[in-house]
Amino acid sequence: MTVPMTQPSVAVPFAEPVVPTKTYGVPTFYYNKRTCYNNKIYNGQIRGTDLPYKDGVPLESDWHLHAMMLLIRILAYCWRHRTNFYVGGNMFVYFDPYQQKRRNFRGPDFFVVKGVKNQRARNSWVVWEEDMLTPDVVIELASPSTATFDVTGKKDIYEQILQTSNYFTYNPKTGELKGWELINVIYVALVPNAQGWLWSDELGLWIGVVDMLPTREEAETQRAEQERMRYCVSLM
Repeated sequence: MTVPMTQPSVAVPFAEPVVPTKTYGVPTFYYNKRTCYNNKIYNGQIRGTDLPYKDGVPLESDWHLHAMMLLIRILAYCWRHRTNFYVGGNMFVYFDPYQQKRRNFRGPDFFVVKGVKNQRARNSWVVWEEDMLTPDVVIELASPSTATFDVTGKKDIYEQILQTSNYFTYNPKTGELKGWELINVIYVALVPNAQGWLWSDELGLWIGVVDMLPTREEAETQRAEQERMRYCVSLM
């Protein structure tokens, strides 16, 4: 994973491309990924533009913000030749027509939806306005207030309702990375490789923890600055 050299060296989740394979689960609960059994979703009574997209709660820390943005940037680079996906972070995913009363929606730190026809900007992901597409991959960056719920109640929602094929959690305090793959509508824990990385079928990438390095642009800027300093020294 890459970050500016001005940032401290911190271990964060990263992705490394390799050849993907895929296993699909069968969606269950009150709708599947293409069919919803509540007509209120389709008759226009609840529109995404009428739903809140901010809760006024900031991210837990600067680290969470940087890690989220880096994940988005890395996937956008790895999939730069693709146009049929949407990647987002820290935004609401609405899937329940009564969510405002039940507060039954999620705000994943990082998520990817495949098979998306329109890469337009969005304030939130509203499932019934997106051909019933739900996140294929979710990564949650734990904090002291969310660490337990990330691997219990929140995990159950991604498994049983959203049917998210790959779910990962990373705890920056403990350095613990966990992941699951949906197989026959049940999450099965992923087994890490020798480096402690976890394979994502959906992304065709390894998810792991590495020290942050400069991006190509940042490395070029650093080299230019070093060259400028050498030139200034030579003139003294």
